[in-house]
Amino acid sequence: MKEAKPTKAKSLLELLQPLLAIPADEIFIVKNGTYQHLEEGKWIAGDFPNEIRIDRNTHMRTGEKHAHIHDRKGNERYAVTFDAKPSHGTKSFRLSDGQADALRKEGFNIPKNRIVEASLIWSGPTIEYG
Repeated sequence: MKEAKPTKAKSLLELLQPLLAIPADEIFIVKNGTYQHLEEGKWIAGDFPNEIRIDRNTHMRTGEKHAHIHDRKGNERYAVTFDAKPSHGTKSFRLSDGQADALRKEGFNIPKNRIVEASLIWSGPTIEYG
């Protein structure tokens, strides 16, 4: 019996299998001068499309839900915890109405005044293959 040729998806999964135990927010697979970028999270609109990425805190290994808020150029500006309460290295930040509404719809505990404690979160390890 002839063995089936592996599909691209199966080949990618086999490639990633040894790496799946390593917590990472982003993975870049580099091969033959091209790359694939795999990123944790779900993108939602705040004031504009793809402004906020909702993640689980894999890089800190707590699994806590949090949000990364980006500017229109895609640069990360703030990270907000699920309960929007202070944590190490945070400062107060006022969310826009659109940002606050979007986060509330995702279950975040955003106060009426929209002032939350926010910080930049370390992005975790980058793994390159190739």
